[in-house]
Amino acid sequence: MSLSLPRGPLWALPLVLSLFVSETAAQTYTLVDDYTPNNWFERFNFFTDGDPTNGHVQYVNESWATQHGLVGYGDSVYMGVDHTNTYSETGPGRPSVRLESKKVYNHGLFILDLNHMPIGCGTWPAWWTLGKSSEWPAGGEIDIIEGVNNNLNNTNKIYTSNGCSITGKGQTAIADSFDCADGCGSANTRTDGYGNGFNKADGGVYAMEWTSQWIRIWFFPRSGVPGSIGKGSPDISEFGTPTANFQGGCDIDQHFKDHTIIFDITFCGDWAGPTFDSPESFKDAYWDINSMRVFQRGNEPVPADSSSVSISDAVSLSSSVGVPLGKSRAVAPSSAIFAEGADPLLASATPTASKRQKTGLSSPSPGLSSNSGDSSPANAAFGTAPQQPACTPIGGYDGTGLIGYRHGIGAISGGLAMCQEDCAESARCTAVLYAHYESDFGSPLGYWDCWWGALDVGSVLCGSGGTTSSRSGEEAGD
Repeated sequence: MSLSLPRGPLWALPLVLSLFVSETAAQTYTLVDDYTPNNWFERFNFFTDGDPTNGHVQYVNESWATQHGLVGYGDSVYMGVDHTNTYSETGPGRPSVRLESKKVYNHGLFILDLNHMPIGCGTWPAWWTLGKSSEWPAGGEIDIIEGVNNNLNNTNKIYTSNGCSITGKGQTAIADSFDCADGCGSANTRTDGYGNGFNKADGGVYAMEWTSQWIRIWFFPRSGVPGSIGKGSPDISEFGTPTANFQGGCDIDQHFKDHTIIFDITFCGDWAGPTFDSPESFKDAYWDINSMRVFQRGNEPVPADSSSVSISDAVSLSSSVGVPLGKSRAVAPSSAIFAEGADPLLASATPTASKRQKTGLSSPSPGLSSNSGDSSPANAAFGTAPQQPACTPIGGYDGTGLIGYRHGIGAISGGLAMCQEDCAESARCTAVLYAHYESDFGSPLGYWDCWWGALDVGSVLCGSGGTTSSRSGEEAGD
């Protein structure tokens, strides 16, 4: 950075330098909270109410989660779900955890270093922040990591009350909505920033900056983390273009207040059905986190505790008991065996007044669009989602034989090849249903969805871009 000095008497120079130094100091971030494996569970509350997202899940308290291997720590933090027991689709749900920070924040730079995020069909993990002092969405919501099922791309989204909009400019992700009362969303085009692609690349670092001017989110793969983050003195000027840049016609301070930090793993309601009776399907549904750090500038409000600090029940676990403590470690076993549909909660589950009603992700099943007003069985079975092609059922389709689903961004050939590989890995899969459609936001990339299973390839054919593919690779257009 160069300093341009104004013309004038030399006696004014010290004043100019003083102002420059003060402004620079105001932009410097200072560490205010360091969430490490040793103190992690002392800094979070375990949420045990009914799931505000209507997932088929039981959020358990810390004592139960610790006793049954859902949480632990060593070199890193482990937070997972029960992946050894069978639960009924009509029962109370699979045990999981949702942690909410005891401190609430206004502004800051939030940096998360993690090795593994939850993946798997039926899962819906998220790292997000939520305004706790107002009824949703008046205090705002910021989704930093979020996706469903086997999605390849991360979704960043913010929610507010009426009166907040963004431009979708100055970012690398594809913006798909701009009125934040309905959810302002952006889809990352990278496939190493979410899900299996993220985990195979040894994880990475996410950063979210919240100021009065904007909310910005970055993703850095393990090989591309800025040096200043590693040194503990993050310099935003090193971060480059953000993945998501939420600013424009929005008074940030009016719409975002008193946020708690949340980690959760829920399950996608009815969409979890095909795998819910297969515990092994959830063996990779866990967080493996090295650290989370919160930085603030000197002129920003100090974080406040939302509850008293208590001693954590979580125990330090060694790799010998199967808990993932860093990269490529084994998954923690659950020791308890429950009768089908049994409720393991030690605290009663009651619905919370706070709601988190997602637009788009609230129905994470593979939606077939009703763009043309189609109320066919295909659309009735899958629900609806924006910007997807209408499908014309031939003889109807009710989801029979469905094994899995993927959603992504990219070229037709790339997405179809991935889905065909998924089909090939399943002995029961006979066909792939694939839909590709272009973005409306000036990007050459297109969104795509695919379904695979023991499908009748003649039962459903999609509109423009729709393809059905047999296991042998033969394709039939519409």
